[in-house]
Amino acid sequence: MSYLDQSQDPRRRATAIASVTAIHIIVAAVLVTGLSFTGVIQREGTFIGTFIPDPPKPPPPPPSDPVKSEAPAKSDHLTAPTPPLDLSGSAQVEVTPFDPIKIPQPTTSSVPYVAPTPTPSAFAPKRAAPRNDPARWVMTEDYPSRAIREGAEGVAGFRVVVGSDGKVDACEITASSGNADLDAATCKYITRRARFDAATDGNGQSVVGSYSSTVRWVLPR
Repeated sequence: MSYLDQSQDPRRRATAIASVTAIHIIVAAVLVTGLSFTGVIQREGTFIGTFIPDPPKPPPPPPSDPVKSEAPAKSDHLTAPTPPLDLSGSAQVEVTPFDPIKIPQPTTSSVPYVAPTPTPSAFAPKRAAPRNDPARWVMTEDYPSRAIREGAEGVAGFRVVVGSDGKVDACEITASSGNADLDAATCKYITRRARFDAATDGNGQSVVGSYSSTVRWVLPR
């Protein structure tokens, strides 16, 4: 900026105008060239200008050591370059024919079913059989007195369980004679007097069996 004193004489006024013009030219040159320039105008005396240079640029970094690339070892034999892979489908693959292995087909044959033959047992099973005379199991003197007074008669059916020792283990009436005394007397005397040959199994061993029969009760004449 400039300051003009109207009280000065024309000579000094011309000098001031020239100084201002020079400052404008210098400022324009600094803007164009990138340099900075400052000027100071004194109210009295001549123009004094000072040139300020640009600050020094920092030194460049030291160059790094270039990495020494190892050169590939040279071969004494020349190798033909590998042709690029052809993916267009025009490449042909040679297939060596071979004889197929023949696998024999499994053969099936129908075998007739043969039922197993049962092994015959060494002994045929037997039922319990009377060892003594059945007519002597119940006798006339065994007739109950009350049944005699009532004139009761009838046929009582029974069934006994014969143990493996041939003795009667149990007795039951399968058909009633119509008189309770006659039914009770039937099992009582048969259990006491009847003896049996025990039943046997296929191995000839004595087993528990059964025997069934009837007793006819008739009043003595």
